[in-house]
Amino acid sequence: MSKQRFLLFWGIPHIVLILVVSFHSLLDSYYSFYDIKKDKVVFTTASKFLNQSSISIYTNYTGTNTGYGFFAPNVSSGFVLVYTSIDHKGEEISKTTLPPFKNKASIRKYSTALSMYLDEIGSEQDDIPDIKKKYINAVTSCMAKKIKATDKDVDCINVKVYLFENYG
Repeated sequence: MSKQRFLLFWGIPHIVLILVVSFHSLLDSYYSFYDIKKDKVVFTTASKFLNQSSISIYTNYTGTNTGYGFFAPNVSSGFVLVYTSIDHKGEEISKTTLPPFKNKASIRKYSTALSMYLDEIGSEQDDIPDIKKKYINAVTSCMAKKIKATDKDVDCINVKVYLFENYG
């Protein structure tokens, strides 16, 4: 494929998508700050477009769903997941905050992926698209299964999500 075709079929739509995400994020922040109802045509159209399953998966995968945050991530808050291993008697075996990763890059990717829980805070359950709920559940379940696979005595894993603010 020539460079011109690559730019035409992937580059330009990708840049347009970044602009739509950023504009949507700007409107969302503006409406939230000034407590304006989010029923404007431009905002609802952008929301419907970005919440389509194929667009949502693509923006999650490429990181473009963060808008300008892709270039300057928010470091003021973060999430910690606590995985509690339970045996068949219902007793706690252990607690951990990290699944067993084989390299440092995996830890970095995992900590970045935790930002997906930010959408759940302060939102009504009906406001979160089903595909987003399924994505969050799938990622959380995958990590719990990875921890469960490390110990044959584990019957189930309880997962709790904690938000912390970093004021340092």
